[in-house]
Amino acid sequence: MANLKTNMLHKVITLVLMMALLAPVLTACGGDDTDKTTPAETAASSATPTSVPSITVSDKPVKIGVIVDYSGPSALVGFFVDGIVDFAKWYWNEKQGGILVGNERRPVEFVKVGMHFTQPATKCSM
Repeated sequence: MANLKTNMLHKVITLVLMMALLAPVLTACGGDDTDKTTPAETAASSATPTSVPSITVSDKPVKIGVIVDYSGPSALVGFFVDGIVDFAKWYWNEKQGGILVGNERRPVEFVKVGMHFTQPATKCSM
């Protein structure tokens, strides 16, 4: 029975950590979808044609650095972050076609660096 409670506690902690890590990503993806133009502005803007800038696709990636723990007491969080980073890379590259930089659409590349955990030095007093 204690093992079942411990397993459930681990699942709840994992769910809370995943939600905490995804919250900044999800809030950054939102946008203001309300249309604040008046009918007169819409009629005036539709009467005059505008030029659409051409968007080119580049092979040069946008590199984003990720620093996480892969060792030590917080290593479990590092593996969750690794999964989120892989999902973000897949979403931006496959679903969105990359990131728009100026008039150029570029793929995303994450550079993952693990922080090396070292045990803090302790003094032994006698």
